[in-house]
Amino acid sequence: MTVSGSALIRDHLRLPADHPHSWQGHDLDFTGAVFDGGDLSGAVFSGRTVNFADATFSSGTFRFLNSTFCGGTVNFTGATFADGTVGFNNTTFDGATVTFLRTEYTGATVAFNEATFNDGTVAFNNAAFRSGTVNFVRTKFLGGTVNFRTSTLDGGTVNFTDARLSGGSVHFTSMTVLGGNFRFKRAKFEGGTVLFKGSSFRGGAVTFPRAVFSGSTVVFNSTTFGGGAVTFAQAIGNAPVGLPGLGGGAHPIPGLVLATGW
Repeated sequence: MTVSGSALIRDHLRLPADHPHSWQGHDLDFTGAVFDGGDLSGAVFSGRTVNFADATFSSGTFRFLNSTFCGGTVNFTGATFADGTVGFNNTTFDGATVTFLRTEYTGATVAFNEATFNDGTVAFNNAAFRSGTVNFVRTKFLGGTVNFRTSTLDGGTVNFTDARLSGGSVHFTSMTVLGGNFRFKRAKFEGGTVLFKGSSFRGGAVTFPRAVFSGSTVVFNSTTFGGGAVTFAQAIGNAPVGLPGLGGGAHPIPGLVLATGW
């Protein structure tokens, strides 16, 4: 898609829903499209279905900055983020179903920085993070459900630095980390539920430096540790549920570092 072509779509999606030329509330289908840049900043996706299934973001910069996903379904199932930059910065997810099922990240930088997840469902189930960077820096998880169930990280970086998790539920259930970096630096777990149940940390680095555990229910039951580095060094607050070696007992897991006092 060219920048001028995406700008035409963007301008129609910015118009109020009751405007005669607004495209809000209409189905849009980009199935299998190849994007080498574009701009849908400020667009409002409300109601009906917008389909990016099996699309490829191959190069350049594609922007969804300051967009709003409210109601309806936006579908990125099977999409590939191969190179370039895709930005969802300052985007609001409020009541929509947004699916990134089976997406692949193989070199791109995909950014949800300062986005707000307020309601609805956003799903990264079965996603494969192979290289590149996916950022949730200063992202706010205030409600709804965000799922990374059965996703795999075997290269690159998934980054939750300074994220705020204070409502709803975030699921890393049955996620597998084989390589790369999974970062929660200074993340604030201050409400809602965060589940790592059944996850497997077998390589790479999973780090929680100066993360604050002050109100969320954070659960690591049935998690497998071995072969990677998982560290809660300098973490603050109450220990998550289900970590081995809590309470000053013998530490059975090489590579697992708990915060002082846990």
